[in-house]
Amino acid sequence: MNAPRPKGMETADAREKKRQGHRAEKEFAEAIGGRVYDRRSGRKKDVYDIHGDSYSVKAGEQKWQIFLYSKKRFLEDPVFQALNGIGDALIRCLDAFPDKHAKYERDKKRFKEALKIPMRELQRILAPRIKLKAFLKEALFADGVDFFAIKDKGVFCVFRASDTLEVLSRMKVENSHARGVGQTDCQKVVFKRGDKTIGEIEIRTDESNYRSAKFWMSKALTLEWLREEIPETKSKRPAVMFHEKSRKAGRAA
Repeated sequence: MNAPRPKGMETADAREKKRQGHRAEKEFAEAIGGRVYDRRSGRKKDVYDIHGDSYSVKAGEQKWQIFLYSKKRFLEDPVFQALNGIGDALIRCLDAFPDKHAKYERDKKRFKEALKIPMRELQRILAPRIKLKAFLKEALFADGVDFFAIKDKGVFCVFRASDTLEVLSRMKVENSHARGVGQTDCQKVVFKRGDKTIGEIEIRTDESNYRSAKFWMSKALTLEWLREEIPETKSKRPAVMFHEKSRKAGRAA
C-alpha cells in the first residue's frame, strides 16, 4: 500500500494546477484577442473577447476539479439553495461526517454508513435530466458563461455552453458500488456515459480538505463526447477550433 502524500505535497500540486490553468487562460485570451477576466467579478468566467462573450477555460490533462466546496458555500450560495434541493442534499452529505477529522478517523465505518442515505438522496435528485442540467449549469457555467474552451494538444476546442449542457445532461447518474474489501456502497454520485465514468461527486475525508464536496470530470471522456456530438466550424485562428450545432460560429472564430 502506498503511503499517503504529505499535506505540503498536495498543496504544491494544487498550486501548480492553478498556475497551469492561469497560463492556459492567458494563452487563450491572446489567441482570440481577448482579456483574462477579473477574478473578483466572475466565478467561472476566465476570459472574455472583444464582443463581451465569456469563456470558461480548462487545461488539465486528466481530471478537472469543477468545484471543491465546504458547507459554508452551499449554505450561502443562493443558486445552490434554489436548485431543487441539490444544495441541501449536499449539505446533508457533508453533515454525515463529524466536525473534527480525528473523530472520523476513530470510527470511519460508522460515518461511511451514515453517508449512504444522503448520497442516495443526492443521486435521486440529480437523476432527472432537467435537474442534472441545472446543476451542471451552475457547476460549470455560473454567472452566465457563454463558451467552454478546452485545451488539447496545443489547440483550444471551443463549445457553446448551451450545446455543452445539452450533451452532458444526458449522463447517467448512479451511486458508487464497493469494489473491494473495506469499501462501502453509495459513497459517491457517479456520472456515466455507457459504462464509462465521466465524473464524480465525493466527500473528501483527507485532513487537508476534510468535509468538502468535490466534483471532478474526466477531460478525455468529456472532450471525446463533445467532439462526437458537436461539429467543428471553420476558424481563422490556428490555435482555436470552434464547435457548434446549427448556428453561426462564435464571433471570435
